Amino acid sequence: MINSKSRFEAIDGEHQAHILSSNEDDGIVSLKMVDVQKIEKYDDDYFLNTGSPHYVKIVENIDSIDAYNAGKNIRWDNRFQPEGTNADFIMIKDDHLVVRTFERGVENLTLSCGTGVVASAIVAAERSAEMFDNYRIKTDGGDLKVRFKKNNKVYTDIWLEGPVVKVFGGVVER
Repeated sequence: MINSKSRFEAIDGEHQAHILSSNEDDGIVSLKMVDVQKIEKYDDDYFLNTGSPHYVKIVENIDSIDAYNAGKNIRWDNRFQPEGTNADFIMIKDDHLVVRTFERGVENLTLSCGTGVVASAIVAAERSAEMFDNYRIKTDGGDLKVRFKKNNKVYTDIWLEGPVVKVFGGVVER
């Protein structure tokens, strides 16, 4: 059991988590993500690392793109080898985003990707003439929020917020 505020170590460093509401099987959590210092531009697309590498492509209609095959091609593109990259397809409407992610390792579309929605929100902020610092994001797995502070091209104090659901329980015996 963890407290309403916790810290933990992940592959990309230390994170803070704030449990905003909870019961036995679900709740709302806010998770502090790594700062983003560098964003690369490829024509109209973007590449950045939000704890995992993400290639973000903006689309007019998310339902008209074959995100699986397009994502698979981006994931294995020679520019991103040997590790590869995740591929996000985003549709932007002001501070609302719809995101689909092809995730490396999974090698398929996922219902939701935390680092992917963070990358998508940052790309939306880079492209926007508005000064949005808070985005609402719809994924196939549910609705999320991302907020951050922007100073020039550096993004700090990035928080990902959304629902969590217990999907598995188990005991490991030695």
